[in-house]
Amino acid sequence: MGQHNFRNFAAAGAIFASVVSCAAAPPSPLISFISVSAPSAKIEIATSELLSVRISGAGNHGVFWKVMEGERGGSINESGVYVAPPRTGVFHLIAISVVDLSMSATLAIEVVGPPALVEHAPPHVELTSNWPRPSRF
Repeated sequence: MGQHNFRNFAAAGAIFASVVSCAAAPPSPLISFISVSAPSAKIEIATSELLSVRISGAGNHGVFWKVMEGERGGSINESGVYVAPPRTGVFHLIAISVVDLSMSATLAIEVVGPPALVEHAPPHVELTSNWPRPSRF
């Protein structure tokens, strides 16, 4: 509970109290919900994607970003832009509330290779020529 300074004064036989200053402890931030989403659950290697964070509650809605697997899992900047690593796998991206470090959300994202190139071999064709004619012995 904060400290309150009161000033008492009397007017026409009644006593009044007015709060001159109040030094109450600041309220603790109340983050009730945090979620992270991406445009797609899959991303190609070495490409980037902007993640979205949603926070419900009072206070600052900023987050710290982290890749659970460290550099092996790619990188993410303070704006939520994730850059996939040059390898495939499932990696976990974490958003942590800047005002309540106990509140976080994790998003699993699959990093896939580029689409396979299908090579079409030309059909087998045999070309024969009648010129010059083979000689007979």
